Amino acid sequence: MTWQELFAHSWRGDEAEIKIFDHLRRPDKLTDTDGVALYDRSAAGTIQRMEEALEALKGYRQALAERYAVLATMPYKLRLDLIRHKGWYDKRVTYTLRLVRVYEDGHEDTEH
Repeated sequence: MTWQELFAHSWRGDEAEIKIFDHLRRPDKLTDTDGVALYDRSAAGTIQRMEEALEALKGYRQALAERYAVLATMPYKLRLDLIRHKGWYDKRVTYTLRLVRVYEDGHEDTEH
């Protein structure tokens, strides 16, 4: 599984969630060989799904590192916003200045 496949099954497309479930019983509580074999197959399947998720997450981390490098070197312009706030109780008006980075691809990041 690739990291892109994690997002392919998402209803939003920009978020993903990994859930892996299994129902296990204590080995010393199993009383027949068929039950032991059943839970062994179940554990093996869970391990396989976890390994696939692990590989997808490793690829996802690489994609995050690539995106970080792009954002760190992308040109931007600074914009100063003046925001007006009117109090609901005393009707007092206050203003906030906000410094915003506007990147070349259109996204914005507020300076802290």
